[in-house]
Amino acid sequence: GWGRVEDVLVSLASSEEGPLVLQGCRAMAWEVYHRDGAEGVSAARSLASKGAVCVLLSALYRAHQVFRADATRDSLDLIVATTRALLNLSVVSDNQEAIAKGQPGPGLLLLLRINLSFTELQSEHPDHAPTIVRLSALLLQNLKGNPANRTVFYKAELRGTALREAEL
Repeated sequence: GWGRVEDVLVSLASSEEGPLVLQGCRAMAWEVYHRDGAEGVSAARSLASKGAVCVLLSALYRAHQVFRADATRDSLDLIVATTRALLNLSVVSDNQEAIAKGQPGPGLLLLLRINLSFTELQSEHPDHAPTIVRLSALLLQNLKGNPANRTVFYKAELRGTALREAEL
């Protein structure tokens, strides 16, 4: 059944092999999006219970690091896939909190960083950057709507204010 498929998808996304990670992330996004109503929500819950949020945040973090070092198409493809999968998982309020607080670090800060950096890079990467900006903005909107994330957003705002003041 779907439970075994989900185990495989999380395992693929946990791999060290880029193409396998990409396919695992794409398939997780597809599974949640293409299942109807309650089945999609159930899939999002099930994937999260199998560690998908942590796996996706780790893959997104690594892909962003690779992109910053050497802007490859593969890293851009992976950023799109992981952001789309996280967006689809964010239909569940518990997942929203897990994404915002995240592991290996606050997912909120990573998503803010990605949204900002790709907003500035849209002309350099017109095939990927607008999609990354749109997906990350929708994901941030979902996270912000969850009352359990207020403190995380407040801390991020304080951090941003402190950084701006330090620049002055």
